[in-house]
Amino acid sequence: MAVTNTNDYLPTGGVAEVAQMTSANGTNESADLIVGHAQGKRIKEIRVFSGPTNPIPAGTVLVLKLFDGTNSRTIGSAICPGSSDTLQAFFTFTNLFLPTTAHAFRAQLRTPLATGATLDFTFVGEEF
Repeated sequence: MAVTNTNDYLPTGGVAEVAQMTSANGTNESADLIVGHAQGKRIKEIRVFSGPTNPIPAGTVLVLKLFDGTNSRTIGSAICPGSSDTLQAFFTFTNLFLPTTAHAFRAQLRTPLATGATLDFTFVGEEF
């Protein structure tokens, strides 16, 4: 027997979303990497890997920002170890909730990526 979730306090499904930053971002704040959901979206972890083509330099500073629809503020940062196909940053959250579609995660680098280099973001969580 299938049961439909009608409780607003329980997730309706899991979230696994991806986004990417490229050298085109430079040192500017990225566009929205992931946005909230009308009933809310909980983010449990964010993994950031370098792409396979061009390595990012060791010591690259990645700033993770939370956007509330008007302003962005830093919520985390990481000093990347560099190299290709390598975990560059890992953020975990106990109860971080994006309450609306206006809320989003963005990122910014303090030094630009080399041409052809990428940072791949994976967001894992739950939708309500």
